[in-house]
Amino acid sequence: MSHLGLTRATSSDDEEPTLTPRSVITAPAEEEPAAAVTFVRSDGSEALLSGYLSAKVSQSQLAGFRQRRLRQFYIAQNETIDVLVADLKGAQHLAGGEMQPEEGKQAPTYTTWEVRAAVNGSFALNVALLVGKLIATIISGSMSALASTADSALDLVSGFVLFAVHRSMARSDPYKYPEGKSRLEPIGVVMFAVVMGMSSLQIIISAIENLVSVFQDGSELDLGPLTIGILVSTIVLKFGALLACRSIAAKIQSSSVETYAQDHFNDVLTNSVAVVAVLLAWWQPNTLAFLDPLGAILIALWILVSWLSTALTYVAKLVGLVAPPELVRRLTHLVFSHDPRVLKVDTCRAYHFGERFLVEVEIVMLPETTLRESHDVGITLQVRRPTDGH
Repeated sequence: MSHLGLTRATSSDDEEPTLTPRSVITAPAEEEPAAAVTFVRSDGSEALLSGYLSAKVSQSQLAGFRQRRLRQFYIAQNETIDVLVADLKGAQHLAGGEMQPEEGKQAPTYTTWEVRAAVNGSFALNVALLVGKLIATIISGSMSALASTADSALDLVSGFVLFAVHRSMARSDPYKYPEGKSRLEPIGVVMFAVVMGMSSLQIIISAIENLVSVFQDGSELDLGPLTIGILVSTIVLKFGALLACRSIAAKIQSSSVETYAQDHFNDVLTNSVAVVAVLLAWWQPNTLAFLDPLGAILIALWILVSWLSTALTYVAKLVGLVAPPELVRRLTHLVFSHDPRVLKVDTCRAYHFGERFLVEVEIVMLPETTLRESHDVGITLQVRRPTDGH
């Protein structure tokens, strides 16, 4: 039998559960809601399609399950079948291996207006809040406010890095970068994390020195309505930005938006700690003055740990972390159902290529398959992707 090897980049993680080709997931033991179906591919997608649909569990059967885990299992299996059926329907126009492009479908873009609005809006918000926090820090002399201000200043610097990365990705030259600059975005996130980690260490050192000074000489905090108003308004504005970025990140895979969402979450948390620490230290300067530098230390430690974890995650993706098994199984099914001349999927390997995935596939065809036929099947398979764009 002839073998054909393919390499193709596809997009970011798909967390849908999937069925292994030619098999049915075995359910937890309680009762069998539907007849077992063996998915044996004979002459194309139609046979598989009818087999998958007959394996779905009806809503009335789901409602009759007493065990919650069993019901959740079959709900997940129904969703999996819907995903696989959608992929099969998308493959039907390619039956026979004709080289016909999918009209009206394009690769997903990472430069949509929602992403630009989230990145540019977050950048502008960080500029405005930095000015406000700087005023509050100068007036109050608070170490916690200083830590929060330094956090915002570094957010601004790192945000400029992400803004430049995003702009560079949008202007990618397809002749110079055939696969685009998708790996530039996680590199920018790692740079962001390194800067935040180094600044956090410096803040911790300064806060420890201030803590020693408080125990020796006492506190000199000076809070007023303006300082409190600036710190509280920062929490409110950052919380609104957090909700907006999470909403956009849930629809569009973008490291920049996800990074800004984490940044806004960190700011909500750190500013809340700063406000509580400063108010308590100002309220009881003789007994609780140490809470101000202690709050700064806690803020810096949180930033350090949070961004260290983020950096390790993106470094793993840049190195080539393996794709989730659910995605590999779905890709295997998509390749197997692509053309009736594909007898077997010998190898299906997927691993991170930055934020996207690089997929390597080897298929088996009949020995008498001509070079032209195998070439046509391979070319049409290279441009295939799951129906949801992943």
